[in-house]
Amino acid sequence: MRREFLGLLLLILSQAMAMAQTFSGTVKDNRSHKGLDYVSVVVFDGKKQPICFQHTDEKGRFQIEVNPEKHPSSLSFSCLGYARQVLSAATFKNGQTVYMREAETKLKEVVVKSQRLRQNSDTLIYSVAGFRQKQDRSIADVIAKMPGLEVKDNGTITFQGTAINKFYIEGMDLMGKKYAMASENLSADKVKNVEVLKNHQPIKALKNVEFSNQAALNIVLNDDAKNVWSGRMDVGMGSQLQKADGKTFQRDGKLTAMMFGRKMQNISMYKCNNTGLDIQHEVTSLAQNSDLQDNRSGDWVSEIPIGSSQLDLKRYNFNDTHLFATNWLAKLEKDRNLRLQATFLKDHSLGHIEEQTTYTDVLGMPVVTEETQADKYRNELTTELQYTQNSSKNYLNGMVIWTMDWNHSSAKTELKDGEMLQYVKPHHLFVGEDFKLIHNYDNNRSFTINVLGSYQNQSNLLALLEDGVQKLDHTASAFCASTGFRHKVMGFNISYDASVDYRKESVNQVWQTEQKQTLEQVNGMLMPKISLEILSGFNFSASCNLKLSQVSYLQESRQMFQWSPTLNMSYQLTATTEAKAGYRKTSTLDPFSAIASFPYYSSYMTRMIGIGKIERMTSDLLWGTFAYGNPVNGLFFNLSGNYSGNGNIPVYQSQLLDGQIFQAKATDMRTHTERYFLNGDITKAFALGKLSITIGREMMWYNYQLLISDQLTPYQTKSDQVEFKLSWMPTPLFSLTENSSYNHSKLHNRKDASQDGDGIDFFQHELKLFVMPGNWQMEWRHELYHSNDESMKTSYFSDFMLSYRTKRYEISVQINNLFGTKTFSHHYISSSYIHHTICRLRPREILCKVSFSL
Repeated sequence: MRREFLGLLLLILSQAMAMAQTFSGTVKDNRSHKGLDYVSVVVFDGKKQPICFQHTDEKGRFQIEVNPEKHPSSLSFSCLGYARQVLSAATFKNGQTVYMREAETKLKEVVVKSQRLRQNSDTLIYSVAGFRQKQDRSIADVIAKMPGLEVKDNGTITFQGTAINKFYIEGMDLMGKKYAMASENLSADKVKNVEVLKNHQPIKALKNVEFSNQAALNIVLNDDAKNVWSGRMDVGMGSQLQKADGKTFQRDGKLTAMMFGRKMQNISMYKCNNTGLDIQHEVTSLAQNSDLQDNRSGDWVSEIPIGSSQLDLKRYNFNDTHLFATNWLAKLEKDRNLRLQATFLKDHSLGHIEEQTTYTDVLGMPVVTEETQADKYRNELTTELQYTQNSSKNYLNGMVIWTMDWNHSSAKTELKDGEMLQYVKPHHLFVGEDFKLIHNYDNNRSFTINVLGSYQNQSNLLALLEDGVQKLDHTASAFCASTGFRHKVMGFNISYDASVDYRKESVNQVWQTEQKQTLEQVNGMLMPKISLEILSGFNFSASCNLKLSQVSYLQESRQMFQWSPTLNMSYQLTATTEAKAGYRKTSTLDPFSAIASFPYYSSYMTRMIGIGKIERMTSDLLWGTFAYGNPVNGLFFNLSGNYSGNGNIPVYQSQLLDGQIFQAKATDMRTHTERYFLNGDITKAFALGKLSITIGREMMWYNYQLLISDQLTPYQTKSDQVEFKLSWMPTPLFSLTENSSYNHSKLHNRKDASQDGDGIDFFQHELKLFVMPGNWQMEWRHELYHSNDESMKTSYFSDFMLSYRTKRYEISVQINNLFGTKTFSHHYISSSYIHHTICRLRPREILCKVSFSL
C-alpha cells in the first residue's frame, strides 16, 4: 500500500511538472558574448504583475517553470549597467540566447517621493524614512514599527512570526548569530532601506535545491555612511534618589566605532553601566547559522535567580556590567569572506527576591517559601573565526569557535527553619570546528562533505541545603563526518546523505561518595531526500533519516534503529499570499541528565535521580502557516499553528523530604504529552501620521500526566495571550507608542475538576509619549501591571527624559521610577508547580548623559 501511494504521488507530481510551461535560455553580453550571472529574469502576466522570478547562474543560464493558468505575457531581463529588455512570452523560444547591451543611466533633476513599502519579486523593501519617527535612535527602533516585522525583548527579529536566519549589512554577513550588536547600535539615520529577503537560502549552491521557510534581513545604508569610519561616545552620570541596594553613584558609558566598506566591515564597541540597562543580550546567539552549537548543560545545575522573567531587567537588576566586542569582515575577493568576532562580558548583579513554590506533583501540594539576596558574577569570553566561499558553483565554510566562562553566584536565603548560604560555580569551556564543502557539477549534480568536531566541559560547584558541597563535572565530545551526492531526475532534486558520528558524555560527581558514569554513542546515518518546485511557487521536499546507533551506558549496550521522516511544502498562492506546512517525526535518546542513576542536585534544594538505563523518546510535529503581506496597502496577516506529541517520556515520582528538599526520581513508567499551539496577528500600516496597528493572539494547550500517590493523573495547562500595539506620529511635534497584553493561565485536573487551580489573569500596559519641538525632545514613559489575583500587587512605573539633540551631539537628563515603586509580584503556572515571586526593584534614579558623534 505504501509503495502504491508513493508511486501515485510521483505520478501526480510528474504530470503536474509536465503541465508547467517552461522558459529557458541564456543571457549574454552583446559584445563579449560572455554569459551574465545574476541577471533578474521576471515573468509578467497580462496585467503586468510579476508571477515568477529567477536569477541567472554563473554562465548566464536560467529556467523558469510557470503555471499556464497564470497566463504569462512577457519576460523581463534586467541587470545593473545594462539596458532592460522585455520579450513577448508568446514568441520566446526555449534555448534562446538573450543579448544585453551596456547602458549608462543619466540622472536628471527630479523630485523623489519616498515609497514606504514596495515589493521586488521575493524582496520586500521598507523605506526607513517612511517608518522612522523622530524619537527613534537605532535601526531596531524603526524595524519594530515596520508591518510584518517584530523585535523581541532579547533582540531576535521575526518576519511573519518566524525568526530571520541572516542579518546582512550591505549584503555582507558581519554579525553572524549576534546581530543585536548591530541592530541596536547602528544609528537609524545611517540606513536608507531595510530589505526582507523572503524564503532566503543563504547558501547559493543550494538555491532552488533546498527550500527555506525563513527570511533574511538586509540593511541598505545611505551613501554617506559607506566607506567611512564613524563612531559615538556616551558619557552618563547620576545618583540614586532613594535608599536601596547597589551603588548610589550611577554611570552609563558607551564607545562605538563602525565602518562599512565594499571590501571591509567593522563594528567594535565598549559599554559599561550600573543603571540596570540590559546590554548582556547583545552577546547572545539569536540565529542558528551552523550545525556547530555551544549547548550548555544547564539541565545539570541551575543558576540562582535574581528577579522576575516577566519584568524588564532594568527594573530590578542592580548591576555593574562591562561589555567589549569587535566584529571584522574582510571581503577577500568575489564570494570569499573572512570573519572574526570576539566578545567579552564582565557582569556583577545583585537581586532580592521572595519566592513561594507550590508543588502540584506532590501529594498535598506542599508550599516552600524562600527569601533570597543573591550576588551573580558573569565572566564570559567568546571568539569565532569563519572563512566562507559562497558561489553558485562552490560553497566552502570553515569555522572555529572557542568560548569559556568562569561564572559564579552566591546568595543568603531565609527559609522557614533558618538561613542558608548558597554558592554555585558553573565554569564552562567549549571548543568546536565546522568544515563544509559543496561543489556543483554540470547537469545539476553536486557533492557535499562536512566534518564537525566539538569538546565542552562544565565544572559545577554547588553548596547544599543538607550540608556539604557537591562537585559535578560534565564533559561532552563529538565528532561527525558526512558526505552527500545530489542529482536531478525529471525535475526532481534527489540527494543521498550519509554520515557517521561519535559522541561521548561523562559526568563525575563528588558528594558523600564519588560517582562517575559515561554515555557513548556511535551513529551511522543514511538520509535520502527529494525536492522539487512544481509549477510556479509550489515547493515540495521529503526526506527520511535512517539511523543505526550503538549506545553504551554502564554495563548496558544496545543497538537502536530510528527512522525520522520529514515533509515540507510551501505554496506561493499569489504575490502577496503564501501557505506552508510540514511534518516531522523524531526519535531521540533521553538526555544524559535523565539517564544518570545516582542522586545529584540541580540546585541547593532540588535532588534528581535518573532512570539508570538507556531509553529514547519519540516526537511528532505537525505545523502550518498562512501569511498575507500586501506592500501596497500595508496590510500584513499571519496565522500559524502546530501540534507536537511526545511519547515514551519518563515519569518522575516527586516528594518533599523534611519539608524542604524536593526530590524527583525517575520510575519505570513512561507517559506521553500533547501540545497544541495557535498564533495569529494582523498589522495595518497607514501613511497618515506613520500609524501602525497590530493585534495578535496566542493560545496554547498542554496535556500531560503527573504521578501522584502512585497513580497517573491527567492534567492540562492552558495559556491565552492577546496583544495590542500602536505607533503613531500625527505631527512632527508629537508621537506615541502603546503596547498592551492580556495573559490568562490556568491549571486543570482532567480527572477531578475540584482540584483545578484558580485561573490567573495578568495585564501589562506600556505607553510612551513624545513631545519634540525643534531640537528638544521630551519622553514620558508609563508601565502598568495588574492582575485578578489579590496577592499580586498592582505595579506602576513612570520614567521621564528631557534631551536636546543635534546631528553631532545630544544632552539629556533622565529620571527613572519617578514614583519610587519598590516591589513587583508575579504568578507563574508550569506543568509541575505554581510559582509566586516578589522581587525588589531599583529605586528612583537620576542620570545625566552627553553623547557625541565621532
